[in-house]
Amino acid sequence: RARNTSLYGHANKTTPFLETFAERATTFTQARAPSTWSLPSHVSMFTGLYPYEHQLTSRNQRLESGHTIWEELRDEYAEKVS
Repeated sequence: RARNTSLYGHANKTTPFLETFAERATTFTQARAPSTWSLPSHVSMFTGLYPYEHQLTSRNQRLESGHTIWEELRDEYAEKVS
């Protein structure tokens, strides 16, 4: 939780690396998870799809290669450097 990080005001130095990283990055004070637990939320972050669209909602399911934003970003990068 954000409230437990020194980046967002916790009295103890709980996240010194994040504080340093945030000096040169964009930080957000409001964020919402698209699901109530990690697996579908992470799949949504990596694909840009809502849980009802990707339908990966149980532990035994896997996201197939080639279905994340990372492949698109890799391809865009490859085009820029070639």
